[in-house]
Amino acid sequence: MNRLLAPMRRSLRARLVAYFLVLSTVTVVVVGAAVYLRATADLTASVFDRLDAVAAIKVDALDRWIDEQSRNVVFVGVMPGVGDDARVFIDPATSPADRTAAERRLRQVLGTVVSRTADAEEIFVVDLDGVIRISTLPQHEGVSVADLPFFATGSSHTTVQNAYTSPITGRPTITVASPLFDANGGGQRVAVVGADLSLARVDRIVLDRTGLGATGRAYLVGGDGRLIQGASGDPAARSDTSLAITEVAAGNTGRALYADARGLPAIGVYHWEEARNAGVVAEMSQDEAFGSARQLALVIGLVGLVSAALLAGGIWFVARRVTRPILALAATASRVQAGDLQATSGVRSEDEVGTLAAAFDAMTAELRENVETLERRVEDRTREINAQKQELEIARREADAANQAKSAFLAAMSHEIRTPMNAVIGMSGLLLDTPLDAEQRDYTDTIHTSGEALLTIINDILDFSKIEAGRFELDAHPFGLRHTIEGALAVMRPIATKKGLALEWAPDPDLPEWFLGDAGRLRQIVLNLLSNAVKFTDAGSVRVALRGTAADGSTAASGRWELAVEVHDSGVGIPADKIGRLFQSFSQADASVARKYGGTGLGLAISRRLAELMDGSLVAESSGIPGEGSTFRLTIRVDAVATDAAGAAAGAGSGVGPAGAPSAGSPPPGTSSAQPAGGPIRAATDAETAARNPLRILLAEDNAVNQKLALRLLERMGYRADVVEDGRAAIEAVIGGAYDVVLMDVQMPEVDGLEATRRIRARLPDRALRIVAMTANAMEGDREACLAAGMDDYVSKPIRPDELAAALASAAGSNDAASPG
Repeated sequence: MNRLLAPMRRSLRARLVAYFLVLSTVTVVVVGAAVYLRATADLTASVFDRLDAVAAIKVDALDRWIDEQSRNVVFVGVMPGVGDDARVFIDPATSPADRTAAERRLRQVLGTVVSRTADAEEIFVVDLDGVIRISTLPQHEGVSVADLPFFATGSSHTTVQNAYTSPITGRPTITVASPLFDANGGGQRVAVVGADLSLARVDRIVLDRTGLGATGRAYLVGGDGRLIQGASGDPAARSDTSLAITEVAAGNTGRALYADARGLPAIGVYHWEEARNAGVVAEMSQDEAFGSARQLALVIGLVGLVSAALLAGGIWFVARRVTRPILALAATASRVQAGDLQATSGVRSEDEVGTLAAAFDAMTAELRENVETLERRVEDRTREINAQKQELEIARREADAANQAKSAFLAAMSHEIRTPMNAVIGMSGLLLDTPLDAEQRDYTDTIHTSGEALLTIINDILDFSKIEAGRFELDAHPFGLRHTIEGALAVMRPIATKKGLALEWAPDPDLPEWFLGDAGRLRQIVLNLLSNAVKFTDAGSVRVALRGTAADGSTAASGRWELAVEVHDSGVGIPADKIGRLFQSFSQADASVARKYGGTGLGLAISRRLAELMDGSLVAESSGIPGEGSTFRLTIRVDAVATDAAGAAAGAGSGVGPAGAPSAGSPPPGTSSAQPAGGPIRAATDAETAARNPLRILLAEDNAVNQKLALRLLERMGYRADVVEDGRAAIEAVIGGAYDVVLMDVQMPEVDGLEATRRIRARLPDRALRIVAMTANAMEGDREACLAAGMDDYVSKPIRPDELAAALASAAGSNDAASPG
């Protein structure tokens, strides 16, 4: 196709010829089609009229033939002596001699009538009980026809039972019947005389092709859809063989184009004759009927082709004269485009093309004057661009180095800050779990709370940097929706109670229980919204509402859902002109707010970006009037999962979130971690833990303070541990001792924790040993790197007692499962 269209794209002359040729061809086609359609319509009407006439003639011939056969049967009934012989033959009191004589005369009469007419297959006499007593076909004698319509009606007057299937022969037939009276008995009705007509005459009438052409045919159809014909017919034809047979069998009259019983296109008419309980169909092939129209179409097509050829020649001649100067101008333009600025068109005429050529030649002359100036400018600009490409290459290398330095700096700072924070938070937690007076507890609580706040800031900065770098990924797993949000509420409830605030919870009870998504990040957003609501509310309440809508409008426990979490407070509110700054990085609605309440301004910015990663949004609404508060609306789109599919993840709503995300037990920024029931350490540890789950523990930690903290936490759970200060010593200790668990730091001298783990797994592939990473490396991918090295679990620093206890419980369960018996 492209090769065929290429000359038209390149040649104006070819396009002109093609356009005029298409227009002329369309005209010829339209006229020809109109003539053909008109001729076809007239021809169709003519064929229908002819077929209607043929069908009417056949119906009239059938009526005359059946009337004639009716008169023949009546003639038999009135022949002298026939009625008396029938009475004598049927009467049981008649003597045998008289009955035999009467039977002989009746058979002679009936046989004579049948032999002299080819239109009756059988003539018979039926007694008044409906039993055939004598027939030209003796095998039918003794058969009852009392249930047939011709007997019931023929007992009183001459009747015709039109086309029906005889129960005696099983073939279509027509029966004429008339009452039989005696003469000597006083004109009493003694029997019924009947005749089954031969359908061969029906064939001669119906199948005659006069007026039907070479392919036409006609046939008689009964009410059951069978063809009523003799031996030359098709008795197996049913009503589903053609439209005409179906329609006429249903008692309809009409004309149509359809496929005949052979599947060939046909034109036909059909007439239902109620008086005969049958219909006549006359049809012929469409090829024969419309042959003349097709010939006309062929003639029109040939005329059109000849006309198109003549038009093409004339148009080509005209187009050549018109396009010659245009093509000369185009050739000149091509030479100029190729660089020959000295070329001129040479066209000299007073029409529009001549004007165009003169303007083109003038433009070419001006172009020649400008090219030299342009070339000089291009050379100057090229030198400038080359120089800029060299300020850019250097800048790119410096930017890459800056990005690498930034990533290394963040990783180093995260590790170096988390290491002392581990001691600050852990030791202050241990100290809070000891007897202290009020002043000491207040000081210690302040240290612990400040450490938690600093850790939250670090986490926010790490999250923000990962989001900005486009390296942030969500962790999708089944989680309990209400359980996740209730975990955040449980963290905030003591803080709200301490301020005298009511913390209300209104979930939609019709929501599915399980969804697929990142529970830790969802809990992080809700915790941030709750923390802000409680922070900026001095009196009243904070209300959390949960609702959802399925994407298809159903309440199915699976499929896509849009979930909405609304956090409404009765706090100070947000002025309308300040709401837009809420979600900007390192920004708050008012600088005075930062001074009064503190905060980095990252929490809401991170929460909105997390919501967007969850295919949702986070918006704020407020009247700005103190006491009317604010409403934050979180919308996410997640997939609901069936309960059986999420059963294995029943605990997904609790435990440790992704690296950098707060766990279910993490306190929000700026809140106290002290709890009235013995402090955070006592609440998360149990001195009987070791008794329930005995473990032999090796601690690989190079920092003396972190060693002290870890050992103290283990002691609170009833455990003792051996300590090594680098990875090489850890390898030697594991090979030489029978440990159940290794608490492995990552950054250590000599051999780091990752390499030490790989060597241990290689040296002791069958050892049932649980290696738990306990490290300040909490950047994105650190957890995966630890697991890839062969570690079984991951606990980030600062160490939380509940996470450490959970890791040890998992180790104990794993060892029990690995033990024989």
